[in-house]
Amino acid sequence: MATSIQMLISDSLRLLGVIAEAETATAEQTDICLRTMNELAEQWDEHWGIDVGWQTRPSVNDDVPLRAGDVLAVKYQLALNIAPLMGAPIPAAVAVRAEQLWHSLIVKYEVTKPPEASMVGIPLGSAYYTSRGVYNIDTGDFD
Repeated sequence: MATSIQMLISDSLRLLGVIAEAETATAEQTDICLRTMNELAEQWDEHWGIDVGWQTRPSVNDDVPLRAGDVLAVKYQLALNIAPLMGAPIPAAVAVRAEQLWHSLIVKYEVTKPPEASMVGIPLGSAYYTSRGVYNIDTGDFD
């Protein structure tokens, strides 16, 4: 069964207790969730190399544009990220499950670590050079 974007948003809001089971998200809640999801997908792709297949969608009635098996992880991550915007506390069970599902995404997309920063051009600092010369780690003495 296909999941609509509206269902994904409503499920995320329900995880936080923002809306009840029989309720649907308001237009404002939906807009906030869509903006947040767009930002999350962009951040995941740029920073972690995780491309879940999300693309900006004009209609909340469209099917969720996610890769197979990623919908649950996205629901929980969306819930974590919209909680402060909705003024909702994050239930402990939701936080734990979100962390588990986030790790499954990392494993699935073979993310080992964030990209390394280049240290080229950073000055060595005054501690490197002393009045006794430069410290040689191999000899344990100053050259």
